[in-house]
Amino acid sequence: MPLTKAESLRLRSLRDKKHREALGLFVVEGGKVVAELLAAKFPFEEIYATPAWTGARTHEITPDEMARISHFPAPAEVLAVGRIRRAPLPAGALDRGLTLALAGVRDAGNVGTLLRTPDWF
Repeated sequence: MPLTKAESLRLRSLRDKKHREALGLFVVEGGKVVAELLAAKFPFEEIYATPAWTGARTHEITPDEMARISHFPAPAEVLAVGRIRRAPLPAGALDRGLTLALAGVRDAGNVGTLLRTPDWF
Protein backbone atom coordinates (compact mmCIF):
# COMPACT_ATOMS: atom_id res chain seq x y z
CA MET A 1 0.00 0.00 0.00
CA PRO A 2 1.54 3.34 -0.98
CA LEU A 3 2.36 6.01 1.56
CA THR A 4 -0.36 8.59 2.04
CA LYS A 5 0.52 12.24 1.68
CA ALA A 6 -0.19 12.74 5.41
CA GLU A 7 2.20 9.90 6.38
CA SER A 8 4.88 11.25 4.11
CA LEU A 9 4.54 14.78 5.56
CA ARG A 10 4.62 13.43 9.14
CA LEU A 11 7.78 11.40 8.48
CA ARG A 12 9.49 14.34 6.76
CA SER A 13 8.49 16.64 9.64
CA LEU A 14 10.60 14.47 11.98
CA ARG A 15 13.68 16.12 10.45
CA ASP A 16 12.99 19.10 12.74
CA LYS A 17 13.61 18.89 16.47
CA LYS A 18 10.42 20.79 17.33
CA HIS A 19 8.32 18.20 15.47
CA ARG A 20 10.24 15.27 17.00
CA GLU A 21 9.64 16.72 20.45
CA ALA A 22 5.97 17.50 19.75
CA LEU A 23 5.26 14.01 18.41
CA GLY A 24 7.62 12.20 20.79
CA LEU A 25 9.19 10.31 17.87
CA PHE A 26 12.61 9.97 16.24
CA VAL A 27 13.90 8.41 13.01
CA VAL A 28 16.65 5.83 12.48
CA GLU A 29 17.84 5.17 8.92
CA GLY A 30 20.11 2.51 7.53
CA GLY A 31 20.13 -1.25 7.35
CA LYS A 32 22.92 -1.90 9.84
CA VAL A 33 21.69 0.32 12.68
CA VAL A 34 18.05 -0.76 12.29
CA ALA A 35 19.07 -4.45 12.23
CA GLU A 36 21.19 -4.01 15.37
CA LEU A 37 18.38 -2.25 17.22
CA LEU A 38 15.89 -4.94 16.16
CA ALA A 39 18.31 -7.63 17.36
CA ALA A 40 18.48 -5.78 20.70
CA LYS A 41 14.65 -5.90 20.84
CA PHE A 42 14.24 -2.12 20.50
CA PRO A 43 10.51 -1.44 20.22
CA PHE A 44 10.10 0.55 16.99
CA GLU A 45 6.71 2.11 16.34
CA GLU A 46 6.98 1.76 12.54
CA ILE A 47 9.43 0.38 9.99
CA TYR A 48 9.36 1.49 6.36
CA ALA A 49 11.45 -0.56 3.95
CA THR A 50 12.04 -1.00 0.25
CA PRO A 51 12.05 -4.49 -1.29
CA ALA A 52 15.88 -4.40 -1.06
CA TRP A 53 15.66 -4.66 2.76
CA THR A 54 15.63 -8.27 3.91
CA GLY A 55 14.81 -7.64 7.57
CA ALA A 56 11.54 -7.15 9.40
CA ARG A 57 9.17 -4.59 7.98
CA THR A 58 5.78 -3.19 8.78
CA HIS A 59 5.35 -1.04 5.65
CA GLU A 60 6.87 -1.93 2.28
CA ILE A 61 7.41 1.16 0.15
CA THR A 62 8.99 1.91 -3.19
CA PRO A 63 12.48 3.41 -3.55
CA ASP A 64 10.83 6.64 -4.78
CA GLU A 65 8.70 6.84 -1.63
CA MET A 66 11.81 6.19 0.48
CA ALA A 67 13.59 9.04 -1.30
CA ARG A 68 10.71 11.38 -0.37
CA ILE A 69 10.70 10.50 3.35
CA SER A 70 14.43 9.97 3.86
CA HIS A 71 16.41 12.49 5.85
CA PHE A 72 19.50 11.83 3.71
CA PRO A 73 20.37 12.80 0.12
CA ALA A 74 21.07 9.12 -0.66
CA PRO A 75 18.26 7.21 1.05
CA ALA A 76 18.84 3.91 2.81
CA GLU A 77 16.70 0.83 2.23
CA VAL A 78 15.02 1.10 5.63
CA LEU A 79 13.71 3.86 7.89
CA ALA A 80 12.39 3.12 11.38
CA VAL A 81 10.44 5.35 13.75
CA GLY A 82 10.91 5.04 17.51
CA ARG A 83 9.30 6.65 20.52
CA ILE A 84 11.40 9.10 22.53
CA ARG A 85 11.64 7.81 26.08
CA ARG A 86 13.11 9.81 28.93
CA ALA A 87 13.42 7.68 32.00
CA PRO A 88 14.28 9.63 35.15
CA LEU A 89 17.54 8.72 36.89
CA PRO A 90 17.01 6.88 40.15
CA ALA A 91 18.28 8.58 43.28
CA GLY A 92 22.00 7.97 43.79
CA ALA A 93 22.59 6.76 40.22
CA LEU A 94 25.43 9.27 39.75
CA ASP A 95 27.05 8.76 43.16
CA ARG A 96 29.59 6.17 42.05
CA GLY A 97 32.28 6.18 39.37
CA LEU A 98 32.57 8.72 36.61
CA THR A 99 29.66 10.19 34.70
CA LEU A 100 29.69 11.76 31.26
CA ALA A 101 26.57 13.85 30.62
CA LEU A 102 25.82 15.26 27.18
CA ALA A 103 23.23 17.90 26.35
CA GLY A 104 22.49 19.73 23.14
CA VAL A 105 24.87 17.74 20.94
CA ARG A 106 24.02 18.76 17.38
CA ASP A 107 26.31 16.44 15.42
CA ALA A 108 25.96 12.71 16.10
CA GLY A 109 29.56 12.21 14.96
CA ASN A 110 30.68 14.22 17.95
CA VAL A 111 29.09 11.72 20.35
CA GLY A 112 31.54 9.01 19.28
CA THR A 113 34.47 11.35 19.87
CA LEU A 114 33.05 12.41 23.23
CA LEU A 115 32.78 8.77 24.30
CA ARG A 116 36.12 7.56 22.93
CA THR A 117 38.23 10.36 24.44
CA PRO A 118 37.32 9.71 28.11
CA ASP A 119 37.52 5.96 27.49
CA TRP A 120 41.12 6.41 26.30
CA PHE A 121 42.05 8.12 29.57
